Amino acid sequence: MRRPLGILAVALLLAGCGGQHATTTRATGTTTATTSQTPSIKARSSQDVLNGAVKDGEPGCSAAVGIDGKVAWTGVRGLANLAAGAQITTDTVFDIASVSKQFTATAILLLVESGKLTLDDALSQYVPDLPAWSDKVTVAQLMHHTSGIPDYVGLLQEQGVSVQ
Repeated sequence: MRRPLGILAVALLLAGCGGQHATTTRATGTTTATTSQTPSIKARSSQDVLNGAVKDGEPGCSAAVGIDGKVAWTGVRGLANLAAGAQITTDTVFDIASVSKQFTATAILLLVESGKLTLDDALSQYVPDLPAWSDKVTVAQLMHHTSGIPDYVGLLQEQGVSVQ
């Protein structure tokens, strides 16, 4: 049961979570363990999953596995820039955009299940410094993207901030 959960964890994290660790480069990708020792068998098998998911010369990703709040493994595979042929490294910054939405929704539903909040709670209950409109926006509306709050990119562009 542990192996499928480990593979699932790596698969879920393939969306990109860069790290700041020293790397050991291998022909098929890069893997990082949090110790100075040779990467463990589990780290190698995690990297093998990543290597199997991304082919040489294709857009790639960075992945990480955390155990008890500590990074246990990071790995990278593929290209960060196809035109330049630049490889992804553990220092590559990703704009993960909407990839994090399902993780945020899951965390919210876990909080609902444990009784720490309800989907009908007002946003202002958790972020009190927002304007008065936050009294009318619920957690459920945020989760379903029906709150009416405008996209931050448009707001930044209106203020003259260049957004790529």
